[in-house]
Amino acid sequence: ARVSRIIDDESATIELESELTVLRNELQKENAFLQGIRFNDVNQLTPEGISIDHISQLRDHLDLLEEHYRKVYNQAESEKENAIYAMTRESNEEGQYELLFDNFKNDQLEVFATNRNDLNYIAEHNGQLIQKKDLIYLMPYNSDFFSAHFYAPAKKLFGNFVDTFFANLMVIWGMTILLILCLFFDVFPGMMRLMEDNVRLPRKK
Repeated sequence: ARVSRIIDDESATIELESELTVLRNELQKENAFLQGIRFNDVNQLTPEGISIDHISQLRDHLDLLEEHYRKVYNQAESEKENAIYAMTRESNEEGQYELLFDNFKNDQLEVFATNRNDLNYIAEHNGQLIQKKDLIYLMPYNSDFFSAHFYAPAKKLFGNFVDTFFANLMVIWGMTILLILCLFFDVFPGMMRLMEDNVRLPRKK
């Protein structure tokens, strides 16, 4: 809406460029993440290339994304309710849900991990939108090898998501094996001798 208001305003060129940069970056993320929903004119979202037709197509695409994510949310909510029902129905004598709730529910930890006390749920930084709320549920789909935000539920490995627990175990074991090899081949003493040779002062004649 803001882009459509300032598209022909020559005094708002900087603002227009900023808004279009955010749109380009976020749409590129969505194009890479969603297989069947793409906005093909991302590169046209520049002050020089933008037009009324592009804005109309962009609105339709954003409506489509909103509908898609609403369906994803409703499906996840339905699966959650079904799981709770399966653990709380009368035939479930063990009381699985109550047991899990009593043993693992921590209101203060939940507030800390989800950052729900922060009133700014989304921040803009370097032309990108940064989610600040519920990061423990956000998959790092736009990250590189083993790179992820704090509290990420998974990390990416060769294009696939690996649970953070197992990813951390892999890192720990990898570092342990590397240190064992360094000790076995006397890497550290060799490095110390090399450093001593490099800093040793030449003898006077």
